Amino acid sequence: MIIREGQLVAISEGEWDNYRIMLVGRALQEIDTDALKTEWLAAHPDQAENYHASLDGFVLWLLRDKKLFSPVDVMDWRVGAYSNFYGEKYHDGGRLGDFREA
Repeated sequence: MIIREGQLVAISEGEWDNYRIMLVGRALQEIDTDALKTEWLAAHPDQAENYHASLDGFVLWLLRDKKLFSPVDVMDWRVGAYSNFYGEKYHDGGRLGDFREA
């Protein structure tokens, strides 16, 4: 996949109830995601096996070492799940950007 320079990108992981958006950022240049994955796995071959990937480490590498994204300040407003609205007292959303300080 190719990400265009200037494109706003959400990097996420997980499925169902453990799904999370790890980073929302603007691409600082054109990015070939397949080439990046290949480069990361060449440097970390142990992570090619299922359940051994350091996804947090990969995203930090994209930010700190490759300097490919500029994080943006966003808010995750999760309005509900399973076709039900969340009540205000039960869920107030959460800030995104675990890597904002990278």
